[in-house]
Amino acid sequence: MLTTQRGNSAQFGMDAVAIGARVGTKSPGQLVDGLLSLLVDADLPPQIRTSLIEYVDSGGGLSSSQAVDRSVRGVTHLIMSTPVYQMA
Repeated sequence: MLTTQRGNSAQFGMDAVAIGARVGTKSPGQLVDGLLSLLVDADLPPQIRTSLIEYVDSGGGLSSSQAVDRSVRGVTHLIMSTPVYQMA
């Protein structure tokens, strides 16, 4: 639920756009690196990082606040689904 709450229930979840601003949204790589650093101390294999960047690119990049919201939520969910995060 942390990565999917919107609307009135969003007050109890995360502000994806604010997190994006905190970690950086100048490029998909900057966003992914910032979230990896925040969630798993950047401790993932390079091919997973590349896949996460491709995920952001395939979803429309970071061209609007809606795109940033979607990318932050999606990448966060994917990182949290990795064994590295689960074992942390």
